[in-house]
Amino acid sequence: MHDAQLLTPARVGPIALPGFCAAIARTRALSTPQQAFAKRIEALRIALNRDLFLGLVDSESDYAVYRPGAGYARHVDCLRNNDSRVISAVFYLNEAWQDAEGGALRLYLADQSYHDVFPRAGTLLLFLSAQFEHEVLPAARDRMSIACWMRQRLKTEVRTQRWLTSMITPLRIRLTISRRISLVPISTWCRWLRAKPARSHDIAPPAAGRGQAFDSVQERRVRGRGVH
Repeated sequence: MHDAQLLTPARVGPIALPGFCAAIARTRALSTPQQAFAKRIEALRIALNRDLFLGLVDSESDYAVYRPGAGYARHVDCLRNNDSRVISAVFYLNEAWQDAEGGALRLYLADQSYHDVFPRAGTLLLFLSAQFEHEVLPAARDRMSIACWMRQRLKTEVRTQRWLTSMITPLRIRLTISRRISLVPISTWCRWLRAKPARSHDIAPPAAGRGQAFDSVQERRVRGRGVH
């Protein structure tokens, strides 16, 4: 992808990052090796949900190349005002990488210490997106990786979905009732209204689906009760 110039300079907002190029993985345009990687990531997402109940719904991926001397300052992967990213995954593609070449991902731990992960080919690093600050140290040669973020639904989306459900369910009930009432023939309603006594609870309104059978039953009820 880099040789084909499919990667573009990465940015943080309007600010370009010198020496750092990236491309977003598009599902419809993946090559065969990329599709194989995407399937592995999807299998991992399903396994994490099954074992850890993380509520992960999908993932996004970036292909990245750091030029010699380029790095990425200390940060967390959870975006501002956006809690969708739960798990960060980084897969490295650098054959025969030596520690002396630098380029480690420095992961900062809770006790203020850190752990360096060197970008050797085949290494897969997983960590919590909102919990662990990290940075990319400069390297002596091109450094290639695939960064993935496994995501949950935004809390605002969950709240909105619950609100819609609470609104739609009563609406469905009202529509169902209205639909059943509309199935009763107008002539049946007219007969019922003519036979309706002074007290509205004496005779129930016509029910849907009974048709003419309702008329004869209702008339018998009226005659039996002596309602004129």
